[in-house]
Amino acid sequence: MTPMVDDEGHRAHLFARELTTQLKKYYSCFLDPDHSSFHPVYWTATWLSPFHKLMLSEEQVTVVKKYLKGIIDLSLCLLDSMKD
Repeated sequence: MTPMVDDEGHRAHLFARELTTQLKKYYSCFLDPDHSSFHPVYWTATWLSPFHKLMLSEEQVTVVKKYLKGIIDLSLCLLDSMKD
């Protein structure tokens, strides 16, 4: 199988490349932080799992931490506004 996929002219390679392109396009709202429908909750759930957190890249972890910080800041802001 590997020799077929490694050969750029082989049908298997062309199929694998097209499949990869389509999967990346279809799931870009989960994978691409620049996508208009992206929501970091999936990366956050992964990061909070001790079994899965190592799957994330440093860039993804940075996005997760920024997201969590935003939630905390918003919560603190709402709590402060309730005191007044």
